Amino acid sequence: DRASYTPEAGDLIYLRWDGARATTTFSHIGIVYDVDANYVYTLEGAAAGHVDTRMYKLTDSDIVGYAKPKY
Repeated sequence: DRASYTPEAGDLIYLRWDGARATTTFSHIGIVYDVDANYVYTLEGAAAGHVDTRMYKLTDSDIVGYAKPKY
């Protein structure tokens, strides 16, 4: 459950951009590198053709969920 999970550095973040098809579960993925009380900070590829950092409010409706890989 996204609302009860607090992301951590190293987690994957799944996003569903505005305009994605209604049948699309998620349309983009990033890697969490930091989190504070209000925001999650990510590294993402294919954002403007290069790797970039972004930040999202933890309550952002574009966030579908998170995954914790077994690194």
